Amino acid sequence: MRTTSFEYPTFDDLQAELRAYGDEHDLALCDCAGVKDGEWLLATFAVGEETTSLAGCVVDLNGELRLSFEERDWHTLQRFARGDGLPSVAPVGNVAKLSTITPPPNCPVLVVDANPDVQAVVRAVLEAKGFEAKSAASAEEAFDRLRGACVKLIIVDWDLPGMSGIEFCRRLRREPALQDMPVLVLTAHASQSSILEAFAAGADDFVSKPFRAHELGIRILGLLGRGHSEELRHAIG
Repeated sequence: MRTTSFEYPTFDDLQAELRAYGDEHDLALCDCAGVKDGEWLLATFAVGEETTSLAGCVVDLNGELRLSFEERDWHTLQRFARGDGLPSVAPVGNVAKLSTITPPPNCPVLVVDANPDVQAVVRAVLEAKGFEAKSAASAEEAFDRLRGACVKLIIVDWDLPGMSGIEFCRRLRREPALQDMPVLVLTAHASQSSILEAFAAGADDFVSKPFRAHELGIRILGLLGRGHSEELRHAIG
């Protein structure tokens, strides 16, 4: 997986560039050697000592390569540009514009899905990307696994038996020891109302089914960057 960086002297400069692109939700890629149309990148935006990380997809617009962001990611970037976004990995001044990124060591991800086939596929994707994967078949089992275990991020299916994935998110946010845990929801519910419901319940991001393996890996790294900056800092190189 690869990452690219965008650096700005001030937040005003970043805001000006976002305004220049209007409602297009994409930015020109300055360093695009070897980058392919449809490739997912982790984009790190740096303003002085403040940074944030987001997933973006490369698109070819009549020979010009741009990094395109989904609406929710673009809004996250706009919040960061206003100075009220979540901080991420520390300054990237000595990081190449386009470089390789791998998961930090000792980075277990818990996959919560009742379907053993889906669970196996997600685990295989995670392990192929370099993550350590653990699993649970229900929300209740997931809470049992989380007590006393080292987990850095949770991937939870929306349609779990018993306690749903959304109810799981709500309960997780009420647990003092777990309320800051990054959560990514896997869902076949792609409507705007469902997306808003997931975020309101405490989800940090979501990936629609059927999911793309590379997007899943990049989104996980983006969440780890925003939630575990010290660990991800050493993963870029």
